[in-house]
Amino acid sequence: MSRQRCGRAILLSNNDLTGHVRALTQSAACAALAALAVLAMLAAAVAPPAAAQVDMDGDGWADTDGDLYDVPGGGVTSPWLVNPGAYDVPGNGIDDDCDGTVDNPDGPCAAGDSLVNVNGLVLAQAMDICRVTPLAPPTRAQRRWGLISASLRRRPATGAPDPAQFAASAAFGSGFLPRAGGNLAVLSTGTARDADQPAHVPPAPGFSDATNQSLPPTDFTAPRGNRLASSPFCTAVSALNPVNDVVLLSLQLRVPSNADALIFDHAFFASQFPEVCDQFNDHFLALLYSSAPGLPADRNIALDALGNPVTVQTAFFRSCTPVAGQPCPDGTAALAGTGFDPANDATTGWNTSTAPVIPGETITLMFTIFDVGDHLFDSTVLIDNLSWHVMPQSPASAVDDDSLPGASRPLRAAPNPFNPSTKLTFSLPQGGPVNLVIYDLAGRRVATLLDAVMGAGEHSLVWNGRGDDGQGQPSGAYVARVTGGGVRTEVRLMLVK
Repeated sequence: MSRQRCGRAILLSNNDLTGHVRALTQSAACAALAALAVLAMLAAAVAPPAAAQVDMDGDGWADTDGDLYDVPGGGVTSPWLVNPGAYDVPGNGIDDDCDGTVDNPDGPCAAGDSLVNVNGLVLAQAMDICRVTPLAPPTRAQRRWGLISASLRRRPATGAPDPAQFAASAAFGSGFLPRAGGNLAVLSTGTARDADQPAHVPPAPGFSDATNQSLPPTDFTAPRGNRLASSPFCTAVSALNPVNDVVLLSLQLRVPSNADALIFDHAFFASQFPEVCDQFNDHFLALLYSSAPGLPADRNIALDALGNPVTVQTAFFRSCTPVAGQPCPDGTAALAGTGFDPANDATTGWNTSTAPVIPGETITLMFTIFDVGDHLFDSTVLIDNLSWHVMPQSPASAVDDDSLPGASRPLRAAPNPFNPSTKLTFSLPQGGPVNLVIYDLAGRRVATLLDAVMGAGEHSLVWNGRGDDGQGQPSGAYVARVTGGGVRTEVRLMLVK
C-alpha cells in the first residue's frame, strides 16, 4: 500500500474506530502507523485537553465558566438551573449561582434616607437590586444577572424630573416600612417626602412643575383604544390630554438564568379620593418590555389587589374614609405621618405584582407616575422588594393582609403571597352554618376548607395550596371566600412556587 493510501486509511480511521482500523492493519506497510493512530485516539478519549469546555446540561455555562453542576448530584436535580448566571433561590439549600455560598441573599444593598443626589442606581438599590452587570460582557463567565442601566426622566423629554419628586426612604409615614432591605423607592407627582421630611409639600393642592408636561405613554394607551385607564362610567373622558409632573424610572435588567418571573411590591397614595368619573385620574404604571408570552397588550404589570390598573378611579383603596361605593376596610391609620390627609385621601396599601420573563434575557422595566388633567392633588407610589421567581407567573397581584396598621377585616391571609401554605383567619359576628371555599380566578371551585356550623368569634384554617383532589395547585392568584355567620367576605391569595 502506498504512503498516500495509507495516510487516507488513517484519516478514515479517525472517523470510525471500529470500521476502519481493520483495513489499516491488513497492510503490513501500515501496521505501525495504525498502531500509533489507535493509541493517539485512545489517549485523546481518556484525557481531553485541560482547557476543554464541558457543558453537559446544555445551560450555556461550561465548567471553565465556573459552572459547578453539569449533572445531577449533591442535592441538585436540575443542573441546568444552577450556574453563575442564576440567582440564589432563598431557602432551597443549593448554591444556585455557584459562588461557593449556599442561600446567600443579594443584599441588602442600601439603607437609610437618600433625599438628595438621588439617581436611578440609588432607586434600584432601594428596591433591592444590588448587582450591576455590563450590557456586553467580554466573556460568558461574566454574563451575570443584574442591573445594566437605570435612568430618571420625564416622558418623553430627556430632562430629569424635579429632584424632590423621587427619593429612597427608610420609611414612609409611621406605617410603611421597607418590604426588604433598609429602604424603599418613592416616586411622586408631588414631593417624594412624608410629613416629617425636608422639602415636603402637602399633596393638596400640591406641587407642580409647569415645564413637566407630555402626552401619556403610547405603549399603554394604544392597545386601549388610545385611552388611559378609567372607571367603566368614564367613557367620555379623553385619554390624550397632556399628563403632568411625570416621573419615569427606567431599569434595564438581565434576568437570572434560572428565573421565569419577576415580582415587586407597590403602594399607591392619592389625594383626589374618591374620583368616580372626571379627567383627574392620576396613574401609576409599570411597563414591562420582555419576550415572555402572556404579557398584557398594554405592557402594564402594576395591578392592585383586585387586578385593576393602579389609578385614582380604578384602584382598590383599602385605607381611607368610607364613601358610597368605597368600603375602605382598613380605616385611616395607615395614612398617619405620610402627609396624605386621612379625611380626604387614600392608599391601596402594599400590593404584590408578578409577571413572566425569559431566563437570561435583557428586559426593560419602566415605572412611571403622572397627574392627569392638571398639576394639582398629587399622587405617590412606594416600590420595593424587586426580585425573581423560578416558576412562570401570569401577570397578577395579591394584597398583603398584614401590611397596614389598624387593619381589621373579616378575612385575613398570612403570609400572602405564600408557599406552600397560608393561614386564613376570619371573624364571625354570630354563629351558624359557615363555609370557606377557595376559587381560581375563573370562578371554579378549587378546595372547600370548611362547611360546618361555627360559633361566633375568630377562627383560623390553613390552606396548603392543594385542591379537593389532593393535587397541588399551580402558581397564580386565587380567591378565598367565607360565607355565613353574618359575613360574606373574600381575600385574594397569591400562590408562588
